[in-house]
Amino acid sequence: MTLEQFQIAPDAALAQMGLALSPLRAVLKDQPFINGRHPAFADYCVFGAFMWARNVSNVNLIAEDDPTHAWRERMLDLFDGLARKSPRATG
Repeated sequence: MTLEQFQIAPDAALAQMGLALSPLRAVLKDQPFINGRHPAFADYCVFGAFMWARNVSNVNLIAEDDPTHAWRERMLDLFDGLARKSPRATG
């Protein structure tokens, strides 16, 4: 989907993304990180895409009750919240 299509139909795009996140959600339901107890390469690779989205858009892509949301929050808090301090799109 193009960015223009997303802008026209954000609900459809978010629903589609929710389906795409199903495998990640299944892993994170039972453990705090993709790698298990501690973050590793896979966590940082996936987190990079979420970080890009966070920095260029103010759209909340993940519902707060989603295991992926809790994982992203843990990733944002790593290294004294270094990622959380990165500027976020506001408008």
